[in-house]
Amino acid sequence: EPLGRIGRYLEGLRDLPRDFIAAFGLLNAARLLRSRGIDVSFDGQALEDALRRQRIPGGGFASPGDSEPSAYHTFLAGLCHEILGRTMPEAEAAVRDVERLEAPDGGYSDRPGGTTAQTNPTAAALGFLSAQGALAPAEADSAVEFLVRMQADDGGLRAQPSAPVGDLLSTFTAMVAL
Repeated sequence: EPLGRIGRYLEGLRDLPRDFIAAFGLLNAARLLRSRGIDVSFDGQALEDALRRQRIPGGGFASPGDSEPSAYHTFLAGLCHEILGRTMPEAEAAVRDVERLEAPDGGYSDRPGGTTAQTNPTAAALGFLSAQGALAPAEADSAVEFLVRMQADDGGLRAQPSAPVGDLLSTFTAMVAL
């Protein structure tokens, strides 16, 4: 019964998500419910159209209202398109946008021009490039070494090199990437 109520809640949403974070939550909730035999319907084309507005001319995807590629949003865009059963538009251009985010320290920043990598964008870049079959072994090795260096004395992974302790989100995303 609680799962059925969640399904009705999802179907009753008046506004479809307008960003990849919310869309990923909706699509995953619907996917989990469907795996339990509960059908959830919503306008997938309208959702895809709304999300397409986050695509930038270079091919990658940006945070809402931004014009620069984001590793995290491009990764989520790839996952959303996968769940929708659609190919990602301009995937090769998106790969190039994400590759531009590689920082000198081996990880990835979430915005172009970043000189210091962060854990979550690095995990997102690894996930996206790997899913697209575009992760070169040298890139993977550098990114893995970066993530290993992010482990703090407390055992968790830090969000960025200057963070004093690990945090749960960074630890989780790095674990998934590794």
